Amino acid sequence: MTAAGQVDVWVVHLRAAPVRPPARRGFLRCVLGLHLDEDPAALRFAAGRNGKPHLVGRALEFSASSSGDLALCAVSREAVGVDVEQVRRDGWQAVARCYLSAGEREAIGRHGPEAFYRAWTRREALVKARGGTLAHALRERRTPHDGLTLHVLDIADGYAASLAVRHGRPSVRVREWSPRPVQAVPAGVAAEASCASAPRAILPELVRGSPSTGRSTLGTL
Repeated sequence: MTAAGQVDVWVVHLRAAPVRPPARRGFLRCVLGLHLDEDPAALRFAAGRNGKPHLVGRALEFSASSSGDLALCAVSREAVGVDVEQVRRDGWQAVARCYLSAGEREAIGRHGPEAFYRAWTRREALVKARGGTLAHALRERRTPHDGLTLHVLDIADGYAASLAVRHGRPSVRVREWSPRPVQAVPAGVAAEASCASAPRAILPELVRGSPSTGRSTLGTL
């Protein structure tokens, strides 16, 4: 079980793993089953008041996102939100004009698409941690932190990713989910074995976090 103040961010490379839709939901079940030490197939989900899914009868929070060839799943005992976006060179300017505030657009300035996608993933991560969905992210001109801590996740070249969690000093671990045959199954890891997958080395150096200041941090992009 994930300890209080700890956040595990699982990364799966979709090109190398058989987790294309709708099997991505199976990846999510595998990760949650591993953390709960339960059969992934037995887990039940429901939608919250604002549409974000949650586990029924389990004190475990999660958030998932996918883009391009990457999928992420963040798991924590506290409210959590994660977002990943593949950086694309075209089309982002129109989204920025329609959905970002004047202050956000000014902060992004001429830094290009990388800065935009970092700003956007921060917005979506904050909204998800507060129980919202993409529709909420599109409606909000300004996204308050509301006591959440933001982290920039350096996952892979060509991608932007952000994490938001309701904890002042969370311990964040980035872990890679690598499907592979399981030769020997120790007691207590049935959930991992049933998904024919195993976590690879923890990569804490990929995460750099900063406590929420209650105001926009786009100027630090």
